[in-house]
Order: sequence, then structure tokens, then C-alpha cells
Amino acid sequence: MLQQISPDATARLVVPIRSDQEILGLLWAALPPDAAPPGPDVYAGFLRCADRAATHLVQLGGVLGRVQRIEVEHLARLLHSGDGSDYAGQSQLLPDGINWVIAAAFDLTPDRRTHAKSRVVHLLDRARLTGDVQLIVGDLNDLLYVVVSTPSADAAVIDRVVGLFSEVPGIYIGLSAPAVGSGQLPQARLQAQRALSVARYGHARRRVAKFDDVWPTAALLRLATSPLATEIVCNGPVPILVALDQENGTEYVKTLREYLLTTDPRAAAARLNVHVNTVRYRIAKLREEVALDIEDPLARLVMTLQLTLIQLQQDR
Repeated sequence: MLQQISPDATARLVVPIRSDQEILGLLWAALPPDAAPPGPDVYAGFLRCADRAATHLVQLGGVLGRVQRIEVEHLARLLHSGDGSDYAGQSQLLPDGINWVIAAAFDLTPDRRTHAKSRVVHLLDRARLTGDVQLIVGDLNDLLYVVVSTPSADAAVIDRVVGLFSEVPGIYIGLSAPAVGSGQLPQARLQAQRALSVARYGHARRRVAKFDDVWPTAALLRLATSPLATEIVCNGPVPILVALDQENGTEYVKTLREYLLTTDPRAAAARLNVHVNTVRYRIAKLREEVALDIEDPLARLVMTLQLTLIQLQQDR
């Protein structure tokens, strides 16, 4: 394309550089004022240069890992039903391969949250990811979702993507386990949501939680926020110990929880940062207060569950 903005301006030869339907930039050259209009050979040579420039940009990672933004309705269909077709139903948004789902929440004011979301998309747009990586981004139910698609389960790629989020303040993210094909995306979405809950509300809060690392806590946190948790924690000796702690300022609940989790007074003392004799004394005293069968494996299991649910509820 020969471009001349005004009669007095220098004429320029301009060629858009594209990758698929995405414009990467413009390649242009200024023509001397007295130059004759370029002929077919000049145009052809310039197009070859544009083709090489586009290839070079791709090799540098300029478009690898580029972000595709989709609307709420399409994102909901993708993450809830695993339907990865486009609006016309003629092609697939995601190629066959491995997908991860990232769910992100922002502990920020509404205006700063909007800026943070834009920051995430910008970082993903600018990311230089090696390999055939595709990213889909969208908002759904006050969360920002990112679907990362790769031909194989490349942990380095997903770690690189997750690492980009560390540059955004006030963000918590949950990462799913790898999902094979779009059909497993609904399960991956749930995993990302559960991991995000651990990141925001778990006992050891963190900015990033990977489902494969936190699935036990995720399951317990899910139970702790359900109506069934109230029924579980209100039976047996544990509610009595909770009341004694509240009335007398004792630490029976915390001590029993660590003792049951470690099954060793010394390990429990280390976790509580007290002397081992303090743990032994507290265990002896609480067994005087309530009928406690620590030797019964089933009773230990249920009491451990009760104490963990209570802790998770308090942490929220």
C-alpha cells in the first residue's frame, strides 16, 4: 500500500504484518520525494521483507502465548459444559492438548480491581512463552479466569504463566490440575475455585495455591463451609473443650488438635512452641474434664476432622 498523508508529506510504502488475524505491526519505508511510483518488483520485495519480519516476531515469542478474550456467555459454556466451539460452532477455541484453569480474585477496591485485571491481561499479552501456547481470558462471577492450553503437560510453561501474577498486588489465584481436552474443563474450573479458596481462606494463606498441592485442605474447606459441618462439630467431647477454652482461657482445643495430627507429644510441643511437659499436662487435664478415648482410631479420626473444621471456620 502506498500511503501519502498530504501533498507535501513524504510518501511511504506500508505493509501490515499479521499472524493469522492478529496485526503485529506495520512495516513501512519512506520514498524519496523525486522517486517514481514503485513497480511490481518493489512491492513483491517489500512483501517478502514483511513476511520475514512476521516470522522473526513469532520466533522471538511476540505472538506465542497471545491472549484471546472471550465474552461471559462463551466462557461460561467453556468452563461449565466443556463446549470449546466458537460462536458459530464451526471451530474449536482450544486445540487438542493439555489445559489448565487459573481462577483469580482481587482483594482490592472496585476501581483498583479493574486496573489489576487490566494489568494481568497486559502481562499475559506481553509474556514471551516458548512453544505452542494459547491463552483464553474472561470474567465470570467476579473472578478472572485464564485457560492455558499447551500440546503437552509442560510444567515450565504453567509455572511461567503463574509467575506473571506475582507482579500484580492484591491478587490470589488457584490453579487446577492439568485437564486433557476441553471436556475436562468443568472439573478443572472447580479445582481452580477450590484452590483459590485455600489461597484466600486456608490456615496458611498464600497468594498462589495449586490444587495438586492443597487438595486435602480444599476438600476440608469445602466441608467447613457446608451446612453439614455444623452437625459434625457439635457432637462428642470437642464442643465441651471449646466451651472450656472460652470460659477459662485454656488451650485444650489447639493442644488436642496438634496432638492428634502428630500423634507425638514432642512434635505437638514443637508445633505449639511449648515444652513437651506442657503438652502432656494439658492432655492429662482435658482427659479429666471430658470422656476422651484417644486410643480408638475411629474416635481419633472424627475428632481430628472436628478440630480441623473448627480451625478452618475460625480462619475465615
